Amino acid sequence: MKFELSTFKTVASCSILMLTNFSVSGQTKFSFDDQTLKKFYYQTLFPVEYKQITDNSETRKAYMISIDEQISISSDELKGSFIVISDKMGFHDKDVTGHFLKYELCEEVIKYYELSESHVLLIENENAKKLYMMYSDFLKSMNEEKEKIKKDDAELKMIDGFMQSMGYKTSQIDGAIYVKTKYYRILCNLSTVDVLQRDKEYLKKIDGWFEQP
Repeated sequence: MKFELSTFKTVASCSILMLTNFSVSGQTKFSFDDQTLKKFYYQTLFPVEYKQITDNSETRKAYMISIDEQISISSDELKGSFIVISDKMGFHDKDVTGHFLKYELCEEVIKYYELSESHVLLIENENAKKLYMMYSDFLKSMNEEKEKIKKDDAELKMIDGFMQSMGYKTSQIDGAIYVKTKYYRILCNLSTVDVLQRDKEYLKKIDGWFEQP
């Protein structure tokens, strides 16, 4: 009886937006590539308009969020690369006279409520020169996912190279490395590498066990 063998081893107040343990240093650049769209298809951005407003009889320029208009990251409008303009702004769902307006994106919100960090980013599409608000944890998750993919790819390449160096012909199925022995198809991972580094004949022994009466 033949079967697939794996040696795998389990190796805050109202609408004030806050964030912990995340900051953007310098001008971070990113884009929504195919992998991001597949993983985070449900994410949206909010358009932001830098325009003249009247606040307490004073006329000034402000970044105003179109809070009711959410744009899917798969939209053609969001093609191209983006840069982070600021990670030090916040907004509130109410006016605070003399400080900021409802859904105004500004640093004053962070200062007024004495918040340590912001939960949102002001970003700009480099090609279209349009502004958007994006949640900070989304960018953090994007970066973490890209690092994971990078790490997994490097690990897969290492496992593939090791198994070939042991004289096995490898095949890749659904993002995993396999080799065939006389009787088995072996799923290869870091544990497989670890076992074979200690005992180069291990897979041959498995075939031998199959042949025992």
